[in-house]
Amino acid sequence: MDSGEGACSSLFEDTVHGIQAPSASDISAQAHKAAARMLMLLESGRL
Repeated sequence: MDSGEGACSSLFEDTVHGIQAPSASDISAQAHKAAARMLMLLESGRL
């Protein structure tokens, strides 16, 4: 039972770290893309 819980929490921690690590850069990249799109729209007079 203990080994099962340990493996589960270890898997959970690995999953959380795996999700958190790339998310900041992904969000940053998405923000840059969104900003670039908005600039293009503003420059073309669509906004």
